[in-house]
Amino acid sequence: MSAQNSKGIQTLLDAEREAQKIVQKARESEEDASQDAEEQVKAIRSAGDKQGQQVIDDLLRVVTDVRPEVPDRVAQPQA
Repeated sequence: MSAQNSKGIQTLLDAEREAQKIVQKARESEEDASQDAEEQVKAIRSAGDKQGQQVIDDLLRVVTDVRPEVPDRVAQPQA
């Protein structure tokens, strides 16, 4: 009976070790993903600092320079 208990305990210990390995890999993956996200945020902020004013100027120009056009699907009135 004691050999059976010992074998069961050993199986549980092996399973626990395997679970610890899986958890460690998951933590490493999460850290990598976090670092990648931080790098992307830095790149976006850098681009915003460099081109932000130009984007704002372009948006304001497009919004304020209205040129109405009749869509192709709408019949245009005959003069």
